[in-house]
Amino acid sequence: MNRYTNLRNTYKTALYVIAGLVLLAEVITQVTVNDLEATLLAQGIEPSDQLYTLRVATYGVGLMILAVLPFLAYGFFRPVVDTIERQVAEIESQNRRLKESEEQMRELLEQTLAQSEELLKTREELESLLKKEQESKKLLEENEEQMRELLMQTLEQSEQLLKTREELERALKEEQETKQKLEVLVKQLQEAQTKLIQSEKMASLGVLTAGIAHEINNPINFVYNGIDTLRMLLQDMFEVVDAYEALHPLKADYQQLLAQLEKVEALKEEIDFEEVKKDIHALVGDIAKGASRTMEIVKGLRTFSRLDEEERKVADIHEGIDSTLILLQNKYKNRIEIKKYYDPELKPFAHYPGQLNQVFMNLISNAIQAIPEERTDGKIEIYTEDKQENVVIRIKDNGVGIPEDKLQRIFEPFFTTKPVGVGTGLGLAIVHSIIDKHGGQIEVHSEVGKGTEFIIVLPKHEV
Repeated sequence: MNRYTNLRNTYKTALYVIAGLVLLAEVITQVTVNDLEATLLAQGIEPSDQLYTLRVATYGVGLMILAVLPFLAYGFFRPVVDTIERQVAEIESQNRRLKESEEQMRELLEQTLAQSEELLKTREELESLLKKEQESKKLLEENEEQMRELLMQTLEQSEQLLKTREELERALKEEQETKQKLEVLVKQLQEAQTKLIQSEKMASLGVLTAGIAHEINNPINFVYNGIDTLRMLLQDMFEVVDAYEALHPLKADYQQLLAQLEKVEALKEEIDFEEVKKDIHALVGDIAKGASRTMEIVKGLRTFSRLDEEERKVADIHEGIDSTLILLQNKYKNRIEIKKYYDPELKPFAHYPGQLNQVFMNLISNAIQAIPEERTDGKIEIYTEDKQENVVIRIKDNGVGIPEDKLQRIFEPFFTTKPVGVGTGLGLAIVHSIIDKHGGQIEVHSEVGKGTEFIIVLPKHEV
């Protein structure tokens, strides 16, 4: 394409050069004619018409040459240019094909090189595999003897395993028999534990019997003594009533009616009728109080001694604590202040009420015994708190406290910090076993001279 452009430029240059030469010839001719005309005029010769004709002919020839020159040049150079253009186009097409072929050859060469590299790698891998196979074959040959020896050892071990299996089956059978015996023993132990808890409960009731009898005797005396007095007051009241009833037959006789009314008024003054009415009301109130107190004690006994250890029941622990305090009232009355801080949001939940009452009995009894009788500032605080999934019960006293070296052993059976003859040493051990049965936890914090606090955490179970 560049060659074609160069040819066209050469063609244009040639035209310009020829045109320039024609113009130059025309100028030279005109100058020559002008010089000739000037020479003739200088010699005094008048130029002829031929000189003018020459001038015009020279102009005409020059113009005609300039006009015809492009056509002549086009007719001469055009076939050459067309031929050159075709050759240039063919050359460019061949160049493009050569470039495409060159690119394809380059790609093919690169693919061939890549395949050659892969073949070389494959060859190396095959040689490596062949080498490994030879080594493996050698190792297999070397290990064949070892495998034969291992097979013999395996056969011997199999025989030993068969013997061991038979021994294990015998041991398993013995273990199952032992397990059955253990289940029987566990059941017996649970029954013994239940009996022990009930025995402890009965023992607690036995210890409290005198106090309970005294507590019941006081309200019963109110009732008994009040009945005799009430009988005498009612007899006076009935005399007044009889005197009023004697008025009915006397309705017709006004004088006798007035006389009878005077007798009634005299009788009322004699027995102090208004005072009798007040005394009757007071006695009825005392009798009601005695009966109510007796009912509270009986209800406390019934709640405390309930037998429901085999299944959980929904019950109110506040009732259990209150019933325990009623039974123990004779132990702390007039010397120990009981403060109760019950959580009003705590609702009845599933637990073993009878067993939990035994826990309250043992812990509160210990708190009472921990406060010397000569003290008058004794105090026991009882807290309950609802923790959504758990219930927290705290029983705190300001007694003598427990030494730190004995705190770790207080839940051991038959261990006690009390004097000889006071307690069996089973109270806190039973408490711990009951809390375990509920799936709960119990903690104790104590400081000598300041008091002891037991913290119980019980999970809320569904029935």
